[in-house]
Amino acid sequence: MEGGVFGEFENGEKLVAAARAFKQKGYARMDAFMPCPVHGIEDALGLKRSRLGWAVFPIAMVAVISVMSAMCWLNGTDIFGGYHLNVGGRGGFSYPAYVPITFEAGVMTSALSGLLLLFYVCGLPRLSHPAFDAGNFERATIDRFYIGVSEQDGKFNGETTKKEMKELGAVSVSLVPGDKP
Repeated sequence: MEGGVFGEFENGEKLVAAARAFKQKGYARMDAFMPCPVHGIEDALGLKRSRLGWAVFPIAMVAVISVMSAMCWLNGTDIFGGYHLNVGGRGGFSYPAYVPITFEAGVMTSALSGLLLLFYVCGLPRLSHPAFDAGNFERATIDRFYIGVSEQDGKFNGETTKKEMKELGAVSVSLVPGDKP
């Protein structure tokens, strides 16, 4: 979210009520900033389930297949010049021994690729955001709840949106311009 109108609310219930009201009025580009999780805010903002898992899963499967294939090839072929080790009477391809390593490689790859994809999707690292210019916004990490309506929303009108925010019970309302190119 870039610039827009940011409203400060005293508690989570008022924040959820304001988000639902803005959603009913036709606003689509909103975000909430809170010091703690608020039940129902995702539904009130109209957020859908993240698709990040669908992007991470194929990457993890490629890692799992690659690691399993590498272990099978390295241990199952005679690439070491005739020094094939037969440990415990097992053959070259003994998959139960490969399961822990394969699982860990899949988990590690999922975690790292998920983190990198999350950073990319969220546009991180970003050291400054227009929301930081909203009045008392630092209290969003302490005891206040903020909702922001983006200036890129099709229904956005600065003064009208500010007035609607006040009518919904906002303690303070700030109109913050977005980043300048």
